[in-house]
Amino acid sequence: MEVSINHCPWQTVQGTDSWTFSWDTTKEKNGPITIRVRSYDGKNYSEEKQITVTVENKGTSGGGTPGFEAAGIIAALLLANAVVYGLRRRSGM
Repeated sequence: MEVSINHCPWQTVQGTDSWTFSWDTTKEKNGPITIRVRSYDGKNYSEEKQITVTVENKGTSGGGTPGFEAAGIIAALLLANAVVYGLRRRSGM
């Protein structure tokens, strides 16, 4: 599985049965960010899935963990993409 934040180069996520990807949103400007995911079976890439999220970094007194909500969104995208890709491979699509 791979993820791309705001059309930057693809990065491999950690894991095989479940996946994680850490993203420090404090390095991003506030505003819309596009997150893309895809899977790779060693031969072919799956169809890309994407979502746009809004980064709203707050000052150090703002509370919360940077990237916490986005991490959940990325995990959901990775899971959905893996399931779709796995079903397509099983059915020979």
